[in-house]
Amino acid sequence: MRPASWYFTWHARHTLVASAATLTLMATIALLPPLTLAQQLLVLAAFVCVTALPHGAVDHLAGRTVFGRWGRAWPAVFGGVYLALLALTVAVWLAAPPLALTLFLLLSALHFGYGDLRPERGGFVEAALRGSIPVFGPILFWPAATAQLFGWLLPGTEPASVLAVTRTIASATPFALLAWAGLALYQYRFARKDGFEIIALVLLVLALPPLLSFGIYFCGWHSFRHGLECAAELDRRGPRRGWLAYARHAAPLTLATIGLGAAAYLLLSDARLDPVAMTRVVFIGLAALTVPHVVIHALCARRLA
Repeated sequence: MRPASWYFTWHARHTLVASAATLTLMATIALLPPLTLAQQLLVLAAFVCVTALPHGAVDHLAGRTVFGRWGRAWPAVFGGVYLALLALTVAVWLAAPPLALTLFLLLSALHFGYGDLRPERGGFVEAALRGSIPVFGPILFWPAATAQLFGWLLPGTEPASVLAVTRTIASATPFALLAWAGLALYQYRFARKDGFEIIALVLLVLALPPLLSFGIYFCGWHSFRHGLECAAELDRRGPRRGWLAYARHAAPLTLATIGLGAAAYLLLSDARLDPVAMTRVVFIGLAALTVPHVVIHALCARRLA
């Protein structure tokens, strides 16, 4: 179903506002004293709770489309499939962390890319390039900082080995910049704001540490746009009604997820401010939620096609 007319106005405004806000945040953060990793993680966790978790907490809306043929039993079927995929993701991460991290990065890049593409000119290459900016940009420009975070997500792996991998990936930086420049020019041909958006995001991952650049993109760009799409589908009469409906649908599972995340953190950290535990809870938790999120929405899109 085509979103409400107000969606397109809000989407265009968001591109301009988010680009300007991203550049402003970059300049502001550059003038402030550097944040510690623990502080960066606290900022990221806070924004994930407020903005990112709600966009996944409405997956039941897509689930109703996918499993509606089960009648009144569809919530149980949806919940069972969702929890099974979530548990499988955690199990794979515990059994083979390097494989799980690699798959998570690739899946996230494609999910972000397709989520940000305009439907009329979407393609695999464009999606991969678009999504690679927030996912692989931090590795290219901040290999040491990214290696430290990845090391925390890969228990039992030698830190030197992780750093060697990120530095090898970083050697491809010139090729990535060339590809992103081509993508910016290509999108500029259709709409200037889309070309500037690519430039703003490349500057974001270049200028800010990985946790901050990822948080700004994931929360301020990707999650907001998905929420906007859901709000416009929930109520076509206007943005106020749409966002209120979105908030009502997202609140229960958002609060439940925050509670589970807090419990997991307390279990891993013994109630201390522990950057390692926080990194694992945030990113393994996001991975566990991303897999069913992507699968359910892919099935929904296929059913509606």
